Amino acid sequence: MTRLIPGEDELHAFVDDRLEPARRAEVQAWLAANPQQAARVEAWRNDARRLRAALAGVGEQPGVATLDLRQVQQRVRQRRQRRLASAAVLLLALGVGGLGGWQARQVTLASHELPMADAVQAHR
Repeated sequence: MTRLIPGEDELHAFVDDRLEPARRAEVQAWLAANPQQAARVEAWRNDARRLRAALAGVGEQPGVATLDLRQVQQRVRQRRQRRLASAAVLLLALGVGGLGGWQARQVTLASHELPMADAVQAHR
């Protein structure tokens, strides 16, 4: 059983020369019978040609190396590790500072008499 009307995905595959030869012949016959659709597909083909011409040689440009997926993933991983390390250092610094401040408070309170201690002594 053959499908008479090609879907849009098949039309795009036709433009990109990715259809099987048997189905390609069916699509060509359908386009010959539908000039409006044939004009639309031809416009897609022209767009694809212009796009390929505009992007020719992009892969050889020096900036493309920065788009390597492994390198991008590695940079993201390193950035995440740096952020986690910075957060850990900040948390450690806050903890040490808080603990040191609490100890200093204890030392200060132990060395001074309580407020109103002389009034309590006088009352006794």
